[in-house]
Amino acid sequence: MESNLLAEMQTDGFRGKRTATTRGGEWHGPCILPGCGGLGKDRLRVQPYAGKHGYFECRVCGAKGSLVDYLMIKRGYTKQYALSEVGWKPQDGSTPRVLIPKEALSPKTYPTHAVPSPQWQTTAKAFLQYCADILWGGKGQEALDYLRSRGLKDNTIKAAGLGYNPAEMLRPGAKWGREKSVTLCQGIVIPWFLGEDLWRITVRDEKVVEGDNRYKQVPGGSNGLYFGYTLGYERPVVLVEGEFDALSIAQEAGHAVSVVATGGTAGSRITKWLAALATKDLVLVAFDAEERGDSAAQWWLDRLENAHRLRPFWKDANQMLQDNVALLDDWITPRVESILHGSSVIPAPSADACKGCGCPFPSFEGWDIEKIPTYDVMAIEPVEGDMYCEKCRPDLFEQLRELARAS
Repeated sequence: MESNLLAEMQTDGFRGKRTATTRGGEWHGPCILPGCGGLGKDRLRVQPYAGKHGYFECRVCGAKGSLVDYLMIKRGYTKQYALSEVGWKPQDGSTPRVLIPKEALSPKTYPTHAVPSPQWQTTAKAFLQYCADILWGGKGQEALDYLRSRGLKDNTIKAAGLGYNPAEMLRPGAKWGREKSVTLCQGIVIPWFLGEDLWRITVRDEKVVEGDNRYKQVPGGSNGLYFGYTLGYERPVVLVEGEFDALSIAQEAGHAVSVVATGGTAGSRITKWLAALATKDLVLVAFDAEERGDSAAQWWLDRLENAHRLRPFWKDANQMLQDNVALLDDWITPRVESILHGSSVIPAPSADACKGCGCPFPSFEGWDIEKIPTYDVMAIEPVEGDMYCEKCRPDLFEQLRELARAS
């Protein structure tokens, strides 16, 4: 389709006046770009007939470019999709196509990369129903209290189909479509559904106090993607490690983003999920804020051209939920805006310690942010997500204050 810069901006609410007739005309008006907020009556300059796709520039927020840039900044389009919207085509005249990672084109097949057998699913779904009944009955009260202590609400727990297995069980493999017996660990049970298909069951083994071996898989499940069905929505995608992280984000920001979990640092690395994620406009890799999480996140960043790091302020998304961080407003949205608009600073909402010198930050609970803004105390380095005091990183504070003065 052929598009006109001025017409597209007017569709999005731009109300400018024609101020010149040269080069087909020039319009000035309030800026409608995110992060600027319409400051000044003539700050946004638009030349719809300049070049092939027009030109715009805001003298407040500094955003500028062609219609392609406008569609990426204002509407969050990927560059590839924005190019297709303005009628761009490759030199050979073919229709632009979504790029799929090379790993997704492998001809190899693996038995654990497909939905489990009907026999396994039938037995597994019966086990899930049993565990859900236990969780919401008297025997599951401690488990239910634990889930609530992780910041999960009852409707979240029910919607996710969580359950509780009160005792370890050894079941005949034949009922599960397997030759060997199946061990069902004691603990909280987490199903991985994709539509009507059950791909996997995770059990948080209560007999394991800590460590990587705490989360067990019921034998016979497949290498799924937790909450994979949310990829059907046209929203930014947040990719996390654990199911509790995914549940936390779904609960607090599920109306604005899709969220999926790999079930560990090395999970979901298969053709089906790589290809599905590659078709999305924006993927935020929110693996844990630690060396292993950073390394695992890099695996996805190296393979998905639409992926960016969304590092937790500390530990992981569920811990931030427990610490009363507003996951959408204070963590996800600022990162999305920094990617789309090129902002270099992301304000921080909560308390921790300076990465440089270790000095503690105060709690902001009850603060009047208009009178005592957080940037008078702390700032976040946008790439790694580390927090600093002004003594260690005065440059970050100056950037924040410049943004505040501009607004």
